[in-house]
Amino acid sequence: MSVCLESSNKRYAPLALALFDNKKQKGIFVFCCIVIFFLSLWKIYADYQTYLSNTNYEIIAQVKSQYTKIKNQREYFVLRVQDTKGYYFYITSFLDLKSLVNREIRIYGKMKQCSFFEFLKSCYFSAYNIALMPQEGFKAKLQDFIDKQHQDIRHSMLYRALFFADSLSKEYRDRVNALGIAHLVAISGFHLGILSALLFFIFQPIYGFFHKRYFTYRNRIYDLSAMVLFCMFLYLILLDFQASFLRAFVMSVFGFLLFFGNMRIFSFEMLFVIVGCILAVFPRLVFNVGFVLSVSGVFYIFLILRHFPKMPWYLWIIAFNSSIFFLMGIIVHFYFPYFSFYQYFSMVLSVLFVVFFPLMLFLHTIFLGGIFDSFLDLFLIMQFRVIEFYTPWFLLVSYVLLSFFAIFSKKCFYVLLACSICFYCYLSYLFLA
Repeated sequence: MSVCLESSNKRYAPLALALFDNKKQKGIFVFCCIVIFFLSLWKIYADYQTYLSNTNYEIIAQVKSQYTKIKNQREYFVLRVQDTKGYYFYITSFLDLKSLVNREIRIYGKMKQCSFFEFLKSCYFSAYNIALMPQEGFKAKLQDFIDKQHQDIRHSMLYRALFFADSLSKEYRDRVNALGIAHLVAISGFHLGILSALLFFIFQPIYGFFHKRYFTYRNRIYDLSAMVLFCMFLYLILLDFQASFLRAFVMSVFGFLLFFGNMRIFSFEMLFVIVGCILAVFPRLVFNVGFVLSVSGVFYIFLILRHFPKMPWYLWIIAFNSSIFFLMGIIVHFYFPYFSFYQYFSMVLSVLFVVFFPLMLFLHTIFLGGIFDSFLDLFLIMQFRVIEFYTPWFLLVSYVLLSFFAIFSKKCFYVLLACSICFYCYLSYLFLA
């Protein structure tokens, strides 16, 4: 492992300033994060005691997923819901329920005994009564606007997942997992980047007209970036502060401030600071799979930017896309076991998505969102053979440690990349066996 500790050349602008000047400042930051983290945990614990102490309790929650189970030859529904405070619960019902996914319901019941650690993830809520809430608000109107453009509710759920971070139907979820494109459907920094570029492209000529005539002294890039970030903040509110998009937005704001403060942007120090700040305020995100995968994705992007050699732009795009695919594999398979040969096409689909996402957003804006539904019908008919393989603990821990060593060593980075490629070779062998 000593070879992995060799220093690599740092690619920073010569005048870029460090985020912290000395170890004392780093220590103060860590101390502040720890204090805020425990204060946030104390607030969550107070909510936990409130749920436990009440004999009966009423909550308003959104249904995140719904599926059936069988017990004593009786079929019943299991609903995973998120209340207005952001806590997750599981409830069951023997009623003949229609699909309630993404709808708000009023639940009257009592939370079963569970530990505080379990409460940070999810607990069982014994529901005595369930009532469907009316669809109200601006977001509900937008969702209804999407629904009216599709005859098949499964298609509208796909686009609501793309635009509003709603849940997918089981049919789409199975096929998305088989193709390995969950990162395209789940809103994250990738979507923020596409939307930001689109808004920048739209705002630039409008702002440029007024900039040339009335306030040429203003920094055009600064003002346009601020306008785009403000729009993204409104979108974040619309998404109810969805975890991976929240991470991406905070990084964007922080990067914006660092850029105009002439400080290093693409640094691991910046990433760790942002993750520390977010977890200090929202401790439960440590159990959020979307947040963990989102942070991991940015981490490996930074590794690639740090160690990849210079090459023609078209080769760089191919190398970048394929490297991200392989590097994320071991982490992803710790949470999601599905693998098929079709997942290799996700590298191409990721590039095409840059065009597909804004195109479908535009088509839905002019009420032509259902124009490709016939192709989606064919997609739902298709069957994909998959195998299941979970990343074992020892491999995950070793891979994460090697990833941190790769920050300081180019050789370690290429060892990491080789390990991830070997992992997919092994999955391919299992698939063919």
